[in-house]
Amino acid sequence: MGASIYVHWPGVTEEEQDDHPGFNQDCEPYARWQAAVQSSWLTKLWLKRNGLSPLLSFYMTDTAEKEIVWTTPSDLRRAATKLKDMLLEKRPDTKKISKLYKNGPGAEPQHVELATDLNDVSWIAEYAQKCGAEKITLLVAW
Repeated sequence: MGASIYVHWPGVTEEEQDDHPGFNQDCEPYARWQAAVQSSWLTKLWLKRNGLSPLLSFYMTDTAEKEIVWTTPSDLRRAATKLKDMLLEKRPDTKKISKLYKNGPGAEPQHVELATDLNDVSWIAEYAQKCGAEKITLLVAW
């Protein structure tokens, strides 16, 4: 079962959604990481306490409209960059976060592969901001 990740915002056109930058690696490991994060209240709490709650703006095709969590492009970009930097610094408190990242390409350690995906999330958020999006979320289609 594969996954595709799209940036979504109110009024986004199909062309804008299809033209956003993608993931340098396959996006499925990041989608699986997000699903693991969503199912762990401790991980969500850790993200919130560390100012990384914009990374929780993520939904799947079967999510009810009222349950979609939105953030601003700049907040998502800032959070993705912050967690990426924390991972690359090998902060001990990020070890559990990177262990949730599975089935990546395997060429690099988990924390580096997750950091690479977070860099891509940052670029996706920048793209949405350049398109004029005021609030965004990431849509995962399985």
